[in-house]
Amino acid sequence: MLSGRVLRGRCWLSCETRQIVKQWSPVVHCVGTALSFVRMLTVASIRDAVSRRVCIEGCKMLPEIHGGSHDISAVFLERLASELGEAKYRNWFAQKTRVRVDQSELTIVCGNSYLVSWLQKQFRTVVLRLAREILGDVATVVWTCDESLALTPEVTPAVVPATAPTAKSVARTTRDLAPANESSSGLRTRDLLQFVVGDSNRLAYSATQQFLAAQSHAPLYLYCTVGNGKSHLLAGIVNEIRRTQPRKLVLSLSAEAFANFYTQSIDAKAVTSFRQRFRHVDVFVVDDVDFLDGKRGLQEEFLQTLRRIESRGGQLVVAGDRHPNLLTRTSDEIISRLNSGWVCRLDAPDLITRQAILRQLAMGLGVELSSEVIGFVAARFKDNVRELEGAINTLHNWSLAHQRSVTVSTAREALGRLERDCLRVVKMADVETAVCQMFGLTSEDLRSTKRTRTATQPRMLAMYLARRLTGTAYAEIGQFFGGRNHSTVVSAERRIGEFLKTRTHVRVGANEWAVEELVESLERQILVG
Repeated sequence: MLSGRVLRGRCWLSCETRQIVKQWSPVVHCVGTALSFVRMLTVASIRDAVSRRVCIEGCKMLPEIHGGSHDISAVFLERLASELGEAKYRNWFAQKTRVRVDQSELTIVCGNSYLVSWLQKQFRTVVLRLAREILGDVATVVWTCDESLALTPEVTPAVVPATAPTAKSVARTTRDLAPANESSSGLRTRDLLQFVVGDSNRLAYSATQQFLAAQSHAPLYLYCTVGNGKSHLLAGIVNEIRRTQPRKLVLSLSAEAFANFYTQSIDAKAVTSFRQRFRHVDVFVVDDVDFLDGKRGLQEEFLQTLRRIESRGGQLVVAGDRHPNLLTRTSDEIISRLNSGWVCRLDAPDLITRQAILRQLAMGLGVELSSEVIGFVAARFKDNVRELEGAINTLHNWSLAHQRSVTVSTAREALGRLERDCLRVVKMADVETAVCQMFGLTSEDLRSTKRTRTATQPRMLAMYLARRLTGTAYAEIGQFFGGRNHSTVVSAERRIGEFLKTRTHVRVGANEWAVEELVESLERQILVG
C-alpha cells in the first residue's frame, strides 16, 4: 500500500529509505500526511527521527522539522555546519548570523550588508539546496541585514578564504554600505541647543521641533543657500533622535553619498544589499538633495527608497539649496512628496541674530570681544553664518599671534585683508549660466529672437541681473544677449523692477514662482560661484 501511494505521489525514494518507512508503517495513521512529509526528508533525516523514536500520529509532523521555528533553524544550521565543515561554518555563520523560518521561507539575518553580499555570493547554492531538502521544493531563502547583531566591522585576514575580496574592498564596502546610526555630515557634536534662533530661521526651527514631537510621518524639507544653518538643524535632529529614541535606526548622509553607495553596489553586484540597508531605516536624513537634479537613474532609486521607507512608517528629513518646485529636472513625484510635509526656508541671519551667533562663537573659542567689535563684524558680514565663523577665527588667530585684545580698528584691518582676498568679480557669462540652469535653457535660447514667454522672461531676468551685479553699460549687455540695443535692456530692467514691486510670479518649468524669490536665489548662486 505504501509503495503504491509513493508511486502515485511521484515521490522517488531509495531502497534504504523505503525500508525505514515500511518498518514504521504500523504506527502511521495518516499515510497521505506521511508521504507529503517524506518528500522533504533525506535518509539521514528519517534515520534521525527513527533513532529518537518519533512517530507520526494523525496529522502531527516530526518535531525536528515541524515543531517550532527554532527547531527547524537548529536542524538547518546543523546540516549547514556538516556541509561546509567546521572551519568555514565558524568563520562565516557561527555567532554572525541568525536564522528564522516562517512556513516555507527561510530567512538568514546578517550583521552588515557586506556579509549579506559575501555569503550570497559564496554560499547561495548550498543554502538554497539545504533549505529545500528540509522545507520542500517550494522553499525560498531571504537574505537580510540587522545591525543589532554583534558583528566585527571587518573580516580579519586570518579567516578570509583565498577567494575572498581583498582587504581594501572589505573595509570600503563594510563602511560604506552599513552606516547605521552614523552621520556623514561630520557635525555630530552639534545639537539643537546650540542653534541660535532668530526671525530668519524661526519657522524652520519650529518645524524641526514639531517634527521631533509629532506622531505624523510627514516629511520635513529645509532649504537655504550655503552656510545658513540647514546642516546644523539636520545634525541636531539626528542627535536628538539618537538621544531620546536610541532604538530607532537613523541614517544621515548627503545625496552625493547616496549616489556613490548606489553606484558602488552596482559595480559590486550588491544592489539587493544596498536596498536592504537603505530601505529599512526608521529615519532617513538626506542633505543637498539638489545633487540629484537631472540624474534620472539615481532619482528613480531615490524615489523607490522614499516609497519603501514611508510604507514602513519611517520618517524623512531632506535639505537642499532651493524650494522643491525649483528642482526643475527632478521627477514630479519626488517633488510632490517633498512638498507634502513641512517646507521651510532659512534666510540669511538678520543683524540681531548675527550678533548672537558671534557671541556664541567667541565664547566657544574663549576669545573676548567687546560689543563694538561684535557690532562691527555683524554689520560687515551679512550673507551667511560661515562668513561669521571665518571672521571670528581670523580675529582669534590675530589675538593669539599678537598677544593683544581685539579692537574695532584691529578688526577692520584684519578683516579688510580677508575681504580683499575673497573678492569675486562677476561676469555676464556667470549670469547667463545661472539663469540657463534655473530655467533649463541653453545659451542659444537665451540669446535667440524667440518672443515666447518661456524665453523672454528668463532673458529679462538675465539682463536685470547683469546690470545689477556687473554694472556693465546697457549697450554692452544688449550686445551680449543676442545683439539687442540698449533700449531693450532698459525696458527689461524696468519690467523686472515692476514685477518685484507687484510680487509677480513667473513660470519655472511646470511651476509658478515669485520673481523676488528667483532674483534672490540667482544672485546668491552667482555670487557664490
